[in-house]
Amino acid sequence: MTTALLTRSLQCSRPVRHIVIVAVLAAVYSPANSWADAIQLTSHTSIRVFGVVTATIPSSPFDARNVLGDFADSSDSLGPVTLSRAISDCCSDQIVGGSSAATITNLVQPSTIRVSGSTTTTAHAGQLSPGSLVRSFDIDTRAFATVDASFTLTDPHLFDTTLTQDVSQHGFGLATLVERTRGEIFRRGIDFFGFVGPFDEFGALMGTLAPGDYRLSVAVSSFAFARSTDRSSASDSGRSDIDLGFTLTPAAPTPEPTSVILLGTGFLGLVARTWRQRRRSCSR
Repeated sequence: MTTALLTRSLQCSRPVRHIVIVAVLAAVYSPANSWADAIQLTSHTSIRVFGVVTATIPSSPFDARNVLGDFADSSDSLGPVTLSRAISDCCSDQIVGGSSAATITNLVQPSTIRVSGSTTTTAHAGQLSPGSLVRSFDIDTRAFATVDASFTLTDPHLFDTTLTQDVSQHGFGLATLVERTRGEIFRRGIDFFGFVGPFDEFGALMGTLAPGDYRLSVAVSSFAFARSTDRSSASDSGRSDIDLGFTLTPAAPTPEPTSVILLGTGFLGLVARTWRQRRRSCSR
């Protein structure tokens, strides 16, 4: 008897009914997973720096090559990842010398991709003495840094991109977004020929991405080349810096009016029926 009275009291309590309704609504409308959890994401970060000195000797059928250094590194971690390397060398007589360096840092997350990269190169070839057995010295130095992030969207998303860069005469920085079936979405950047992509205004770029498979690529590079002969000397340098921010936000879906009306009507009917049943039970 006591148990029945307690059960009836709980059923007829308005605060309890309110708590039950709130709990049901929270269970219905609370997402099981964050929107970012549904995005499939991969990333590849890489750098390479190298320098080569070539000596041309008239009495030899082959050119003499001396590799100052050739270094490459890569990572498939989503980040944060920082890859950095520098090489530098020169001959003892200071006739030729060069250096190259590359650094890139990325943080790849489902909602945000941040990339910052920098490369520098130098090359110097001094004047050869008259009557030298070497006809010429060539020195070539290069540096590359890249990030490729691939992601799959199952729902429309808004994207917001910011890009800043500083490129010397012998360098380039480039950011591209490509969809597997629809092709290039945007290309932004500048190379050592002065070519600028279709979106030649640096700063912000935004829009909407439909569901699909995307690849965001960021590349920064520089090179330097110098040649010395018995009558000339030369020096060269290159530098390039790039910073990219890319943000994804779920596009708010537009509900179908008919579906919303049917859902609301059904829910209100269920609440009214439950209220009437509880009221009859409490009046006994």
